[in-house]
Amino acid sequence: MLPLSENVMHEDALGQREYYEGPAADSIDRKRQRFSSLHYNKVLGLIDKAGSLVVDGERLKVCEIGVGTAMHASWFMEEIPVAGFFGVDVSIRALQNGRLRWERHPEFVPVQGSAYRLPMKDGIFDLVFFSGTLHHCQYPGQAIAEAARILRKGGILVISEPVWYFPTNLFLNLRIPEESGQRLLKRKNVEQWCSCAGLQVRKFEYFNYLPRPGSLEKPVKGLERIISRIPLVRSFSSMFRCTTCK
Repeated sequence: MLPLSENVMHEDALGQREYYEGPAADSIDRKRQRFSSLHYNKVLGLIDKAGSLVVDGERLKVCEIGVGTAMHASWFMEEIPVAGFFGVDVSIRALQNGRLRWERHPEFVPVQGSAYRLPMKDGIFDLVFFSGTLHHCQYPGQAIAEAARILRKGGILVISEPVWYFPTNLFLNLRIPEESGQRLLKRKNVEQWCSCAGLQVRKFEYFNYLPRPGSLEKPVKGLERIISRIPLVRSFSSMFRCTTCK
């Protein structure tokens, strides 16, 4: 495990700096807080998946790759009791910015490390997940293979990422270089990478992640449930979630 340090410029094993660092590490957290209810919707889906792993009250060992400032991690730990939650990020500044969140959870372990070379042993986690971070990796297939390596037999890997062709996502991934990796995450690519990593795809689903007034949240969710049942329409959503098992 790599401890937190003052070495803020960390390059991963492939010599790529694939993260929000410097002032961007501060701004990304502010943007997430503006739409915190939307981010929480992503975590709710993940919590549902984790619930299937909890048997007889046993606590899970969980790893989030690209934990950033621990917004998603803190919500997860409030809902699901864990034996240990390892939050990995290549950006030391992002981890430091999340200190007020993860210090409330003694089971949280912040780890500075690359998605391509995770500083963990093989097969030790029940649940590993990417939550809107895999598209920042230039080599997502290699990141998925590393995630599979640290997952135990029978464990679950969940990937939640933007749908690249959704209008607002398309605008961002054409305009902002750090978001261009969304276009790599086509369904056939993701499923192929998972298969090559020895993972079985259990479910590939779409869901929406749109700014909305709080007063409209219930009717919009109802509309989303209807849309999700229409084959030709449901893929035109802002996010996808791929759930796999080792």
